Amino acid sequence: MVWRAPPPGWIKVKFDGSVFPAARRGGAGFVARDHDGKLTLAVTVSLWKVLVPLAEIIAAWNLFE
Repeated sequence: MVWRAPPPGWIKVKFDGSVFPAARRGGAGFVARDHDGKLTLAVTVSLWKVLVPLAEIIAAWNLFE
């Protein structure tokens, strides 16, 4: 997958979550980049006792905090 820049004046946000199933531990986070590809914000969080769908939701939820 190739990253495509947003239009000038916009910011593109990508988020993801992952889990180590055996331990039910994982992480979630997001990155935001401007039209030049410059990183404007990045956030990560460790997760405990979580399944993949919840990790994805937490990653998205962190965008709005």
